[in-house]
Amino acid sequence: MSFLVVDTHAHLCSDDFAADREAVLAAAHAAGVTWVLDVADTLTTSQQAALWAAGREGVYATVGVHPHDAVSWNEQTAAQLQELLEQPQVLAVGETGLDYHYEFSSRDKQVEAFRAQLQLSLEYDKPVVIHNREADADVLAVLAEFKTKPVRGVFHCFWSDRLMADAVLAAGFYLGVGGAITFSSARDLRAVISQVPLERLLLETDAPYLAPTPYRGKRNEPAYVVRVAQALAELHQTSVEHVAEVTSANAAQLFLP
Repeated sequence: MSFLVVDTHAHLCSDDFAADREAVLAAAHAAGVTWVLDVADTLTTSQQAALWAAGREGVYATVGVHPHDAVSWNEQTAAQLQELLEQPQVLAVGETGLDYHYEFSSRDKQVEAFRAQLQLSLEYDKPVVIHNREADADVLAVLAEFKTKPVRGVFHCFWSDRLMADAVLAAGFYLGVGGAITFSSARDLRAVISQVPLERLLLETDAPYLAPTPYRGKRNEPAYVVRVAQALAELHQTSVEHVAEVTSANAAQLFLP
């Protein structure tokens, strides 16, 4: 492997990896993945991710509550996340945000949990991992509440239009790029990502979900972030080594202490 990459968004604590989590991580390292950010989506996976990353080389954790699970948000959850955020292997808050596609939690509850987790990111000076699906206007509205002390972070699995990309970039966020850019149905997304400077992009897999071509239909793994790097290099008409170097530097700048 002539280049090294970072997977800034994988759900290693997913049940999909219960039987072979260590082997999956070893395969990622063998493929050239220097480190993986294990992203939580519930209080339980937050606890698991923080525990699993503790003392383990090449793995860091986030803690947070996904909009799907926002119905569970309460003061006790917030307090437990605060305890986890004190741990050095926990690098970010999230995955949090708004999802108006499924609405497994009410919009009001999603906004409440999102706003509270943005506050946590400021309180602990850690970036936030934002999930946004069909909620562009409301996500930007909530972020606008923090203009006096802006939040930093990444819009995970960015899949909105150019206007939203411009707004997100203007607010200082990175865009997370995953396997979706390899999908034949994602022409509009590729057009947007091709116009975003590499200095504002992060590589991710969202494993076990959204496996890139040619792995579609299979379980996604952090090792497949290499394919995302190759696809992004094609979009930007540059070398995959350059993409790896820039996006890895971006990941370090945003997440690493």
